[in-house]
Amino acid sequence: FSRSLEADSALAILPFTTMKLVKAFMNAEERAIIDGDTDGTHQDSDVGASTTDARTAWDGLRKRAIAQTVATATTITALNLGVVRKAMGKWGVNPSDLAFIIGVTNMHTLLADTNLLTVDKMGPNATILNGMIGSVFGVPVIVSEWVREDLNASGVYDGITTTKTSMLCVNRNEWAMGQRMALDVEVDESIYRETFQRVVIAFQREDFQSIAAVSPDETPAVAYNVPP
Repeated sequence: FSRSLEADSALAILPFTTMKLVKAFMNAEERAIIDGDTDGTHQDSDVGASTTDARTAWDGLRKRAIAQTVATATTITALNLGVVRKAMGKWGVNPSDLAFIIGVTNMHTLLADTNLLTVDKMGPNATILNGMIGSVFGVPVIVSEWVREDLNASGVYDGITTTKTSMLCVNRNEWAMGQRMALDVEVDESIYRETFQRVVIAFQREDFQSIAAVSPDETPAVAYNVPP
């Protein structure tokens, strides 16, 4: 961006740009964790084989779960989240090791679930009181804006049937984020000095893998063919 913009803008452009760049990396990392696929043909047809898309960095939770551990649940309810957890076998025993991951629309559906809604069933944790889902069966519920709500009945995007979503349960102790180089942001004023431009560059190097030495790997489980 132009350094003149810093003087003319009502916003402090450099910290704003830095913040947006860091957030973009965080969003890319989250999308790769959920939707990553390293195959030459990505499970989602709109990703393609582009190596510049973060969703080609590693195999994510949905990819691994579809290949290994699929639960049958066609609606988002507290009870069906339990069905997804049950599919994990021994990896789904300890609730403190687990996390449910659901999308935005399913969050709103779950907020109205009668098993979570009222004080007589959930006490002070009732969704009618606090407007949020802290946990189900002791397992924290993570809502991600990047959980796709345009999948087909097989749990992938094909550009034809785009009316389904998925819900995941993962054993967090059995997945690791390896980091060779932490996220770093640098500002450079020399590249385009003659045009009075400032460049902000961010980079990191990392990997995300299951560390469970089991086959099949039941540390993530998924239910797809679920309406948003």
